[in-house]
Amino acid sequence: MKRTRTTRAFTLIETAVAVAVSSVLLLALGSVIMIASRAVPTGTEHVIAGARIERGIAALRADLEEAIDLARESGAVHIGVPDRDGDGRGEVISYAVDHRGVLTRSVNLGDPYDLFEGIKGIDYNQSITNGRTTEITLTLYFDAHKPPERTLTIRLLNAPE
Repeated sequence: MKRTRTTRAFTLIETAVAVAVSSVLLLALGSVIMIASRAVPTGTEHVIAGARIERGIAALRADLEEAIDLARESGAVHIGVPDRDGDGRGEVISYAVDHRGVLTRSVNLGDPYDLFEGIKGIDYNQSITNGRTTEITLTLYFDAHKPPERTLTIRLLNAPE
Protein backbone atom coordinates (compact mmCIF):
# COMPACT_ATOMS: atom_id res chain seq x y z
CA MET A 1 0.00 0.00 0.00
CA LYS A 2 1.05 3.36 -0.81
CA ARG A 3 0.68 6.07 1.74
CA THR A 4 0.25 9.58 0.58
CA ARG A 5 1.86 12.21 2.55
CA THR A 6 -0.34 15.19 3.23
CA THR A 7 1.13 18.53 4.00
CA ARG A 8 -0.92 20.97 5.94
CA ALA A 9 -0.61 24.63 4.98
CA PHE A 10 -2.09 27.70 6.62
CA THR A 11 -5.27 28.94 5.13
CA LEU A 12 -5.70 32.56 4.13
CA ILE A 13 -7.93 33.26 7.15
CA GLU A 14 -5.40 31.79 9.60
CA THR A 15 -2.65 33.90 8.06
CA ALA A 16 -4.76 37.08 8.25
CA VAL A 17 -5.60 36.43 11.91
CA ALA A 18 -1.93 35.83 12.74
CA VAL A 19 -0.92 39.09 11.03
CA ALA A 20 -3.68 41.01 12.84
CA VAL A 21 -2.65 39.65 16.25
CA SER A 22 1.01 40.42 15.54
CA SER A 23 0.09 43.99 14.49
CA VAL A 24 -1.83 44.61 17.70
CA LEU A 25 1.06 43.28 19.80
CA LEU A 26 3.62 45.43 17.94
CA LEU A 27 1.42 48.51 18.31
CA ALA A 28 1.11 47.90 22.06
CA LEU A 29 4.85 47.42 22.37
CA GLY A 30 5.50 50.66 20.46
CA SER A 31 3.14 52.56 22.76
CA VAL A 32 4.86 51.19 25.85
CA ILE A 33 8.26 52.23 24.51
CA MET A 34 7.01 55.73 23.66
CA ILE A 35 5.46 56.25 27.10
CA ALA A 36 8.60 54.97 28.82
CA SER A 37 10.83 57.28 26.78
CA ARG A 38 8.73 60.30 27.78
CA ALA A 39 9.05 59.38 31.44
CA VAL A 40 12.85 59.41 31.32
CA PRO A 41 14.32 62.88 32.01
CA THR A 42 16.19 64.31 29.05
CA GLY A 43 18.35 66.73 30.99
CA THR A 44 16.86 69.77 29.25
CA GLU A 45 14.26 70.52 31.92
CA HIS A 46 16.67 72.87 33.70
CA VAL A 47 17.39 74.73 30.46
CA ILE A 48 13.68 75.10 29.67
CA ALA A 49 12.93 76.36 33.18
CA GLY A 50 15.83 78.83 32.94
CA ALA A 51 14.56 80.17 29.61
CA ARG A 52 11.05 80.60 31.05
CA ILE A 53 12.51 82.54 34.01
CA GLU A 54 14.54 84.77 31.69
CA ARG A 55 11.45 85.59 29.59
CA GLY A 56 9.49 86.45 32.75
CA ILE A 57 12.29 88.66 34.06
CA ALA A 58 12.54 90.42 30.69
CA ALA A 59 8.78 91.21 30.81
CA LEU A 60 9.12 92.47 34.38
CA ARG A 61 12.12 94.64 33.45
CA ALA A 62 10.30 96.11 30.43
CA ASP A 63 7.28 97.00 32.57
CA LEU A 64 9.44 98.58 35.27
CA GLU A 65 11.37 100.63 32.73
CA GLU A 66 8.09 102.24 31.60
CA ALA A 67 6.70 102.69 35.12
CA ILE A 68 4.87 105.91 35.91
CA ASP A 69 3.37 104.63 39.16
CA LEU A 70 4.35 101.94 41.65
CA ALA A 71 2.53 100.28 44.50
CA ARG A 72 3.52 97.38 46.71
CA GLU A 73 1.17 95.00 48.41
CA SER A 74 2.03 91.88 50.40
CA GLY A 75 3.41 89.45 47.84
CA ALA A 76 2.59 91.69 44.86
CA VAL A 77 3.97 94.64 42.94
CA HIS A 78 1.62 96.85 40.91
CA ILE A 79 3.19 98.88 38.11
CA GLY A 80 1.39 101.72 36.36
CA VAL A 81 2.53 102.15 32.75
CA PRO A 82 1.38 104.49 29.95
CA ASP A 83 -1.56 103.51 27.74
CA ARG A 84 -0.76 100.35 25.77
CA ASP A 85 -4.18 99.31 24.47
CA GLY A 86 -5.27 102.64 23.01
CA ASP A 87 -8.15 103.39 25.38
CA GLY A 88 -6.61 106.65 26.61
CA ARG A 89 -5.94 105.31 30.13
CA GLY A 90 -2.76 103.91 31.57
CA GLU A 91 -2.44 100.22 32.37
CA VAL A 92 -1.82 98.58 35.74
CA ILE A 93 0.34 95.49 35.54
CA SER A 94 0.49 93.32 38.64
CA TYR A 95 3.11 90.73 39.50
CA ALA A 96 2.43 88.39 42.40
CA VAL A 97 3.63 85.09 43.84
CA ASP A 98 0.71 82.72 44.33
CA HIS A 99 0.28 79.82 46.78
CA ARG A 100 1.91 77.39 44.28
CA GLY A 101 5.17 79.37 44.16
CA VAL A 102 4.40 80.70 40.67
CA LEU A 103 5.07 84.27 39.60
CA THR A 104 1.93 85.52 37.88
CA ARG A 105 1.27 88.61 35.77
CA SER A 106 -2.06 90.33 35.21
CA VAL A 107 -3.03 93.44 33.29
CA ASN A 108 -5.69 95.84 34.61
CA LEU A 109 -6.72 93.40 37.35
CA GLY A 110 -7.62 90.76 34.76
CA ASP A 111 -7.04 87.05 35.12
CA PRO A 112 -3.41 86.37 36.06
CA TYR A 113 -1.32 84.07 33.92
CA ASP A 114 1.75 82.12 34.97
CA LEU A 115 5.21 83.38 34.05
CA PHE A 116 7.36 80.81 35.82
CA GLU A 117 7.38 78.57 38.87
CA GLY A 118 9.73 77.81 41.72
CA ILE A 119 9.74 81.25 43.31
CA LYS A 120 9.63 81.81 47.06
CA GLY A 121 9.12 85.55 47.14
CA ILE A 122 9.86 89.05 45.91
CA ASP A 123 11.68 91.80 47.78
CA TYR A 124 11.14 95.36 46.62
CA ASN A 125 13.15 98.47 47.47
CA GLN A 126 13.05 101.92 45.96
CA SER A 127 15.46 104.82 45.97
CA ILE A 128 13.79 108.18 46.44
CA THR A 129 15.39 111.45 45.43
CA ASN A 130 13.59 114.76 45.99
CA GLY A 131 10.37 112.91 46.84
CA ARG A 132 10.39 110.89 43.61
CA THR A 133 11.27 107.25 43.04
CA THR A 134 14.36 107.16 40.84
CA GLU A 135 15.45 103.55 41.11
CA ILE A 136 13.83 100.21 41.88
CA THR A 137 15.66 97.18 43.19
CA LEU A 138 13.65 93.99 42.88
CA THR A 139 15.01 90.70 44.23
CA LEU A 140 13.41 87.39 43.24
CA TYR A 141 14.06 84.41 45.55
CA PHE A 142 13.89 80.93 44.00
CA ASP A 143 13.31 77.49 45.50
CA ALA A 144 15.68 75.27 43.53
CA HIS A 145 17.01 77.47 40.74
CA LYS A 146 20.65 78.43 40.36
CA PRO A 147 21.39 81.14 41.39
CA PRO A 148 18.92 81.10 44.29
CA GLU A 149 18.10 84.77 43.81
CA ARG A 150 18.10 87.39 41.04
CA THR A 151 18.29 91.11 41.65
CA LEU A 152 17.06 93.65 39.11
CA THR A 153 18.04 97.28 39.51
CA ILE A 154 16.23 99.61 37.17
CA ARG A 155 16.63 103.36 36.89
CA LEU A 156 13.26 104.89 36.28
CA LEU A 157 13.07 107.47 33.51
CA ASN A 158 9.51 108.52 34.32
CA ALA A 159 10.28 108.80 38.07
CA PRO A 160 6.91 107.97 39.64
CA GLU A 161 6.05 109.69 42.91
